[in-house]
Amino acid sequence: MSNCRTYSVVAQAPNIGDGGATLTGFVATGSDSDVMLATVSGFKPNGGSHPTGMFLKRTVENGISGIWFRLNFVNDAANGTAWITFFQSGRPNWPANVSGTTITFDMPPWH
Repeated sequence: MSNCRTYSVVAQAPNIGDGGATLTGFVATGSDSDVMLATVSGFKPNGGSHPTGMFLKRTVENGISGIWFRLNFVNDAANGTAWITFFQSGRPNWPANVSGTTITFDMPPWH
């Protein structure tokens, strides 16, 4: 399905956020649809922590619309590799990779 794409996100810079507690990133889809979903479709641990919950929001970074995400880990220590499957309505143009981001959880619309 063209509205879905799975990415491998490694728990290392530039995808580590919140002092090492989360994986964060941006998927520049070009779609301005707020209808989106993401699931952790796989995880290869490196230590004792594992994903516990995810936040998403549609936002714009460097002039491109897309999906911002934050994946929380138990024990506040992101580790290993997570495979995240994203869905977005509209006509997303999926990039080759997730990019690191400067967007934070408490920026609009969540401030």
